[in-house]
Amino acid sequence: MPDIVKNILNTFLPSTCYVCDSLSDKAVCPACMEKFNTIYRNEKRLFLKNPPLVIQAPFVYKGVVKEMIEDIKYHGNFFAVPFFAEHLASMMKEYEYDFLVPVPLHFLRRWRRGFNQSEEVAKEISKILNIPIYRGVVRVRNTRSQTRLSRKERIENIKGAFKVRDNRIKGKKLAVLDDVLTTGATTIELARTLYLKEAEKVDIYTISMAEFDQ
Repeated sequence: MPDIVKNILNTFLPSTCYVCDSLSDKAVCPACMEKFNTIYRNEKRLFLKNPPLVIQAPFVYKGVVKEMIEDIKYHGNFFAVPFFAEHLASMMKEYEYDFLVPVPLHFLRRWRRGFNQSEEVAKEISKILNIPIYRGVVRVRNTRSQTRLSRKERIENIKGAFKVRDNRIKGKKLAVLDDVLTTGATTIELARTLYLKEAEKVDIYTISMAEFDQ
């Protein structure tokens, strides 16, 4: 089914739970939430020393979570955005951040897609926690898709891809937002760029984290 048809149907048809397909005003209905958390809740928190980072994600990237993210990213269906934003905001509320920093897309990719999925989630979190979104970082290189690259190739591919346009983040605490963490190459490169502009603290939050051994 073409995406334009899906988008029209998503607008006019009743919303349903991604797990059980029952009518629901939330992406996962209350009846399915316990089962959803049992299967998809992420228990890992990653700590890096260089640059100093804490990486957190509420969910594992598989099954229904993967379907929900792909529905946002590739079909422009934002039904699951508030659901993910609520769970990320719940993880973030114990910390004090000056800005949310959604991972930027290159302007050509954003133009083709029509939106930035990380920014859509950031907008919802901003409403919940009353934290402003920082839009002063841009992607200056239109890098290849990271999907099929090895870890080493991803690191090389993303190197030097970001630029900060002003000094507003100097001395600030930042929460970087992305949709999926696999090797972490993209978000770590962005964090390095932010630290070079003298951000005081950078933490990374992603909707989901790929399953891999640490």
